[in-house]
Amino acid sequence: MGTALLVIGTIYFLAHFLASAYPRSRVPDVLGLVLFGVLLGPVTGLVPVESFGKSGPVLTTIALAVILFESGTSLSLETICASTRHTLLLTLTTTVATAAVITIGAAMWADLGWLPAALLGVIASGTSSAVVIPMLASLRTGPAATTVLTLESAITDVLSIVGTFALLKAATAGDLHAGTVLGGVVAAFGVASVLGIGAGIAWLKVWKYIRAIPNAMFTTPALGFVVYGLAEVLGFSGAIAVLAFGITLANSQWLERWAPFRDQKPEGVTGPEKAFFAEMVFLLKTFFFVYLGISIQFHSIAHTAMVATVLLAVFLLRLLISRWTLGEWELRDRQVASFMIPKGLAAAVLAGMPLQLGIVGGEVIRDWAYQLVFVSIVITAIVGALTDVAAVRRLYARMLERETRARDAGKVIKPPHSPA
Repeated sequence: MGTALLVIGTIYFLAHFLASAYPRSRVPDVLGLVLFGVLLGPVTGLVPVESFGKSGPVLTTIALAVILFESGTSLSLETICASTRHTLLLTLTTTVATAAVITIGAAMWADLGWLPAALLGVIASGTSSAVVIPMLASLRTGPAATTVLTLESAITDVLSIVGTFALLKAATAGDLHAGTVLGGVVAAFGVASVLGIGAGIAWLKVWKYIRAIPNAMFTTPALGFVVYGLAEVLGFSGAIAVLAFGITLANSQWLERWAPFRDQKPEGVTGPEKAFFAEMVFLLKTFFFVYLGISIQFHSIAHTAMVATVLLAVFLLRLLISRWTLGEWELRDRQVASFMIPKGLAAAVLAGMPLQLGIVGGEVIRDWAYQLVFVSIVITAIVGALTDVAAVRRLYARMLERETRARDAGKVIKPPHSPA
């Protein structure tokens, strides 16, 4: 037991050290945590994944609920509505292209059927806020690039979660009729959204009194767990419910003119509460990524090479998409956007769900998804560290020469302003 506490405390301090060192090292903290997990698990065997027993799936569910809740409390309706053409075009194009490439690669090399392969593609189709946002701060991108890439990372989390649950519902129901499955999924997500919004409105009504109770900071995330669990028990999407719950709390000002709140102005999420929720995410992210590293199965060099090949294709597609959709941006911002392909917490959490539901190929999906997360973070970290190397910038200038010529001819406008 003493050894376990020693390791847990060391991991926490390691996470803070990696986060604080990022501006200088430009190595994402999650990469260091995953590598530490790989060292503890696959490399040395000091902590076998079997030692977690049933706590592993519990950790994934808790992490999913907390990350979605905290993400929801950070999204304003104004920001959501102000998504620019660049955000939608880059996000949707990259998500579809990434899912398609991974699906084809998994069907060819992972011995998966098309539905499980598509499930893997959707799981790993997004980008990770946990990696993207701190990298943008360190790379000092322009306001338009920072806004679009931050929104992209938030939107793709939702898209991958919604898409994954849709395919999971199709796989477990055994009914692949598109109309039936789509109708059931829309109904399930619609009811889950109503449940989350309703819980949020009710909580805003009593939150003032809850805050007066000593040591009540955790009650709001606890209610998020209740919302998630209730939705799942009723057969709806707990993920969508807790996300809607968080968004409702973050946008309390929209309810001020509503009759029940005219005499009592709703109080949204405060600064200390946001800090507390962020600390929860940091804590869960820390131990989950170490657990992820412990869980990664390195079957062979050939297997890792196949995953790396698939991600190289994703990287090249991202480069082409950035070239054709972000022509109005400065070269350096397009350069940064072109390598932002890291997979992260959402993909890692979702990866274990097919196996938990007994879907054929679930173990393969989990192992591939974990390696996709690991290798994609490695690629992003390496390319990010080389961003300002002169030779790399010249190479990007050549690859983006269509936009460079247009800029030289004065045909390109300045980068758009970030949404308010």
